[in-house]
Amino acid sequence: MADFTNRIIAPDPFMPGIDSEGIAISNTMIYDSSQTIIDDPIQEEYDSIFSNNRFSGSNALWDYNHSVGIPILWNLPPNIDYTYSARIQSNGAGSITGTHDRAPAHEITLYIPESGMSNLVYTRDNDGFEYLFPVAPSANINVSW
Repeated sequence: MADFTNRIIAPDPFMPGIDSEGIAISNTMIYDSSQTIIDDPIQEEYDSIFSNNRFSGSNALWDYNHSVGIPILWNLPPNIDYTYSARIQSNGAGSITGTHDRAPAHEITLYIPESGMSNLVYTRDNDGFEYLFPVAPSANINVSW
């Protein structure tokens, strides 16, 4: 079975490709066993909701909820779900807390456009697609930098 990666969102209204709600969707990459891309569908049906956006001179805070069907199975349920709250301070410190399904693998990378700065702050391997079903336990996100 092919593995896949799925990059979802970039909550930065100044980045190219961001829509009016601050969301950029990129293709899901499906790989064969030799890590060659064999398909790259794009998600078209999903829930992606920013809420409680609060921006001041020293803090940016927001909540995010995402739910999408399995991209390699024509976006069929059970859905891949995650939700988090983020806080970033003007000095660069911040935190992200939330939950996500234990499949597929999840990563959170901080990126400042045109700066060359990119920092992986959270990663969790895929525990198995059986963890997509609603009765399966979620994984917790709790990172600070």
